[in-house]
Amino acid sequence: MLTLLGMVVLAYLAGSVQAAVFVSRWAGKPDPRYSHSGNPGATNVYRTAGFGWAALVLLLDLGRAALVGWLARSSVPSELVPIVGLGLLTGTYFPVFQGFRGGKGVASLLGFVLGAGAVQTVGLALLAWVVGRAVTGQSFLGSLPMVTVLALGLGVDCGGFWGYLGSFGALATVIWRHRGNLAERGYIPHRFGGPEPPKT
Repeated sequence: MLTLLGMVVLAYLAGSVQAAVFVSRWAGKPDPRYSHSGNPGATNVYRTAGFGWAALVLLLDLGRAALVGWLARSSVPSELVPIVGLGLLTGTYFPVFQGFRGGKGVASLLGFVLGAGAVQTVGLALLAWVVGRAVTGQSFLGSLPMVTVLALGLGVDCGGFWGYLGSFGALATVIWRHRGNLAERGYIPHRFGGPEPPKT
């Protein structure tokens, strides 16, 4: 139990490291939390700083999440690995180092599942993103089937009550974090969309 608690805390702190914020600051670019969508992720950095910086942000986000996934797989029983993943996602959503204003968790979940060893799941998830993106023409809609495959695959791979519960929690929270996008495009009522991000 102490190992699990330590891993969840470590995962939360790792998730709180928002590469988009640090990279944008270092590159002298606008803070993505206050530009365009307000999301500190690679897609928004692409809008504010260009492809190269966005690619660096994506690699850093995937890398830190994959490291947490690998550590979780090595440190706690398989059934508890998704619980550590929830710690990572919580840090991504509410980062202690950036005023609790975080991202949507897609790259974090992708990197975590990869690091946890579910390589086939990651391959299927990327295919789901390609198909979803091609059908809808929108990147964020492509990410929803991708995270569904990631969460279901992680649950099946880890098994057990806590494994499935943690995986369902990961899926539900990532989709909830996209409610603003869904409301903006009319897929859900606007009252469920949450507050608009502050702009500068």
